[in-house]
Amino acid sequence: MTNFLDLPRELRDMVYMAVLTSELPRPSLNDSRLQPWNIHQIVAHTADAQPGEIGNAYSLEDVPSTCCSLLQCSHQTYSELSDAIARAKARNQMPLKLDCLVEDERIIYVTWVSFPLVRTHIERSLWGHSKISTFFHQLQVDVRLTGNRSRKWTGPGIFSRSPGRIAWGICAALKRILDNGPNFSAHRKSSTTLRIDELVLNVITPSVPPEKLLPEDFDPLDTEDGLVHPKTVARELNAVWNYIWAASYGVASTHRLLIERIGSVRVCIDGETWRTRELQLELKRGQDERKRIALRGWYSDD
Repeated sequence: MTNFLDLPRELRDMVYMAVLTSELPRPSLNDSRLQPWNIHQIVAHTADAQPGEIGNAYSLEDVPSTCCSLLQCSHQTYSELSDAIARAKARNQMPLKLDCLVEDERIIYVTWVSFPLVRTHIERSLWGHSKISTFFHQLQVDVRLTGNRSRKWTGPGIFSRSPGRIAWGICAALKRILDNGPNFSAHRKSSTTLRIDELVLNVITPSVPPEKLLPEDFDPLDTEDGLVHPKTVARELNAVWNYIWAASYGVASTHRLLIERIGSVRVCIDGETWRTRELQLELKRGQDERKRIALRGWYSDD
């Protein structure tokens, strides 16, 4: 039997790239993976429910395996795979991928489809304490739209179908990951601080005739036969960060963690960048401004 390392380097590189870019199949509404016994659905305000999360349904499947075991095979595979990782990252070819299948703008089925690699950093203090941080270099959330606006206000939890339901539901899913880790069956806070270098919110245009899509400016409180327009959702995903910054009401204030743990946000439509937000730069400017205001107040008291 031929040893893997006996293969030509070109073939080994093809294997490395296949491992780094592999994805699980995306579920459909009639998929067994989305049946009640395979998901954790938030249907009411409970102790483990985040604001804005009612209607989210999380897959209880194991998180897809990473390439870490291959990195540990030998010094040679470590070196070659590290080169492949650098190339794939430079081309944005190996994001962690989260699939969000949105039904009727009320139920969001959240499933991991790719989890190639994370980066762990250990910071040790002078007193011997360790602080562990795990970084998702790029997390891509694919938002797939299906269903009908006319069913938005039906079924359990109808009072959670407020304008912005899709954006707040996705923010709640992200907060759950940053709080508890990527395994959706976890109910305790993670001992590791999780951070996202770049978040990509990618709205995928559904394969329906254009006349089935509602107008981009259709009132989110109105109901009519049709599917929400992808650009409407993209605007919603871009605007939600302004509400989190303002923290003017409950659901917004509870998501402050996202501002602190996410480096930048890129909103895309079918993979094409539509808007970009540098959250960490905005956070630093806000912190610097607060310091300047505090100093002015301190000097004025003198």
